[in-house]
Amino acid sequence: MAALILPAIAAAADSPLDLLAAGRVDDAILTLNGKLNSQPNDAASHNLLCRAYFAVANWDRAISACERAVALQPTSSEYHLWLGRSYGEKADASSFLTAAGLAKKVRTEFERAVQLDPASVPAHVDLAEF
Repeated sequence: MAALILPAIAAAADSPLDLLAAGRVDDAILTLNGKLNSQPNDAASHNLLCRAYFAVANWDRAISACERAVALQPTSSEYHLWLGRSYGEKADASSFLTAAGLAKKVRTEFERAVQLDPASVPAHVDLAEF
């Protein structure tokens, strides 16, 4: 009986970040949506939700979650970086005209990420690759 209970307790203790790292994206999305129902102004949870939707190529939901994270914590380089990445992936999957508009947003977000944290290697790499 204890063997059945322990895995359930361990699974319940997994943080959304642990779930994402383990590839349990659907579980992370469920957990984060539940958390955001009770704490709608949790910028970190919105950012993790963005990353979860990014992992499953749901660009519109990723963008929505990232935009919310950035709105709640506009000084986070990481949140701007993920928003830029989400815009970029949506641009890659869009028509030429839509992609052109999104490309401006990608550049703006990457530049903002670098401005907010000049030591951020991922932000510099993404901006350079852009």
